[in-house]
Amino acid sequence: WRRTTGPRFRRRDALRRAVSARRPEGIFHLAAIAYVPDAEADSERAHLVNVEGTRHVLDAAADVGARVVFVSSGAVYGDGDGSAPPFEETSPLAPRGIYAGTKAAAESECIARASGQAIVRVRPFNHTGPGQSPGYVCSGFAKQIVEAERGLRPAVIDVGDLAAERDFSDVRDIVIAYLLALERGEAGDVYNVCSGVPTRIADILAMLMDLARVKVEARTDRGRLRGDEPSRLWGANEKITVSLGWRPEIPLKRTLADMLDWWRAHLPAGPGGDRIR
Repeated sequence: WRRTTGPRFRRRDALRRAVSARRPEGIFHLAAIAYVPDAEADSERAHLVNVEGTRHVLDAAADVGARVVFVSSGAVYGDGDGSAPPFEETSPLAPRGIYAGTKAAAESECIARASGQAIVRVRPFNHTGPGQSPGYVCSGFAKQIVEAERGLRPAVIDVGDLAAERDFSDVRDIVIAYLLALERGEAGDVYNVCSGVPTRIADILAMLMDLARVKVEARTDRGRLRGDEPSRLWGANEKITVSLGWRPEIPLKRTLADMLDWWRAHLPAGPGGDRIR
């Protein structure tokens, strides 16, 4: 991106031309290498997309005076640099790994422009729901369960670290928070978007197993264990609930049930139809 010519630089210019042609009043910037293993596998690409790409989106927005909601991540808190969860917006940032580091760097770019550009930052924590990639934990468990229901795999679910605690929200609630941030958020400010409730991955699995139509067991897959992530990560949501009037509405168990139903609608039928517990 240090070059002044070439395809990468032209894509930046194409972005600015496209935004200038449409002249939007607001832009939601979510484009990123968001899957942590992908970011860790190619740190240069993650930096180009997550940091340099953010600069180009902000440049394009500045051209037309568009308000921007930049979607960061609760991962920027990491282990909290000595503080303990739940993390508030004023908690120190201590990103661990490439993905979290690029999100923190992109936030720094937003902050540097705060005096001359309307940018609202949001830090969503874990969110999930129907249609999510199976690379993420909830959807990955749900897909394996439905495969077991269909007889497409043994009734054994491969799992990673079940002791980790995360803050899960339904993606359908999360997008409402983004809309409110665009409409009501204070330019230059940042808001956690989260349930404010920690949930163990083991409890996610237990809820899904309870909703399954077959009896399944769990088996630890060492390839799913990540040693570079904090064991406890959840946020405080008082600021966004008070300032913007947002609060999560969809219970986690409904989210998981809807996710199972989504996979049931999208996976092929098994050789003998669904197994019944």
